[in-house]
Amino acid sequence: QGVPRLRELLSNTKSMSTPSNTLALDDNANYSLDKVLEVKYNIEITTIRDIADSCSIYNDPDNKFKTIVDEDRNVLEIYKIFTGVDDNCREIKNNPWIMRFKFNRAKMMERKISMDNIYQVIIQSFSNCTCVFSDDNSSELIFRIRFDFASNSEAADDDIKTMKKIEGKILDLAIKGIDFIDKAHIDTNNINLVKDNVGNYVTKPARQLITDGSNLIELMTVNNVDYKRCTSNDVNEIYMLFGIEAARQVLLNEFRNIININYRHIVMLCDAMTCQGMIMSVDRHGINRGTNGPLAKCSFEEAVDQLQ
Repeated sequence: QGVPRLRELLSNTKSMSTPSNTLALDDNANYSLDKVLEVKYNIEITTIRDIADSCSIYNDPDNKFKTIVDEDRNVLEIYKIFTGVDDNCREIKNNPWIMRFKFNRAKMMERKISMDNIYQVIIQSFSNCTCVFSDDNSSELIFRIRFDFASNSEAADDDIKTMKKIEGKILDLAIKGIDFIDKAHIDTNNINLVKDNVGNYVTKPARQLITDGSNLIELMTVNNVDYKRCTSNDVNEIYMLFGIEAARQVLLNEFRNIININYRHIVMLCDAMTCQGMIMSVDRHGINRGTNGPLAKCSFEEAVDQLQ
C-alpha cells in the first residue's frame, strides 16, 4: 500500500511485490468455519518442511530390519511382516545412511495429510529410495528413508554432504496446494443479510480468503469457491483473464484504496491508461506512445526530444 503500490500501478509493473487474490466462498462454505479452513489448507502450498518436527541423519548400517534407533524397532518389525504380503514393500537398499523424519500429528490432521500422502510425494521425486514409515495411528509419526547411492565408508563427510543436499530437496517438496499461493488468510469483515427460518433477515459475518500470492485461474476451480466473485490486485492478471474493461475496474478500485481524491480524476486516469485496449504505464514508455500531438507529449516528459 501507499506510495510503493501507487508507483506499481502507474508504471504497470509486471512483477508485483505483494500479489494477492480475494476469494469469495459459496453458500455451502461461507458460514462454516470448518469448510473455510478446508478450502484454506487445500489452496495453501504445504511442504514437508511445514509439518516436520525434526529431520536427522543416522549411520544405520544393519539392513536386516534392525536399527540403532530404539524408537524405530517396532516400525521395522511391522515392515518386516508386510514384506512377505505387500508387493509394494521393497527390499531395503544396501546403504548405511538413514534419513529420519518425525512429523507433527496436529499439523498433519489440521491439513488432512496422511503418511501415505508423504510417501507418494517422496517416491515420485526420488525413485531410488526405500521408505519405512509408521502408521497414522502410531504414537509417533516416524518416516525413515534409505537412498541408493555409492557410499564411501572412508569419506563419511562426502556422504553427509550428499544426504544434506537430499534433505533440503525433500523438505521443499510440496504435498498439496496451488502454485504461487504461500498463505491464505480468513477475512470476516464482510457482513451478509440472510433470511432465517422464521423469515426475518439477520446479519451474518461472511468469510472470504485473501491469499499471499496470485494464481486466480487455478483458484477459481477450487471446490466451494464462488468464481463469480473472485478478484485479484494484479491488474495484468485480470487483463489476461477477463480483458481490458475488467482491468480498468481493478485499476479504479486499487487507486481509490490508495489515494483519496475526487472520483472523476481517478476515472480520467484509468481511461487514459486503458483507452488503447491495453494497459499503458504513466511514463514516457506508455502514455507518450499514444496518438497525442507533440505539444501534449512534450508537456509530460522529454519536452526537448518531443519538439525535435
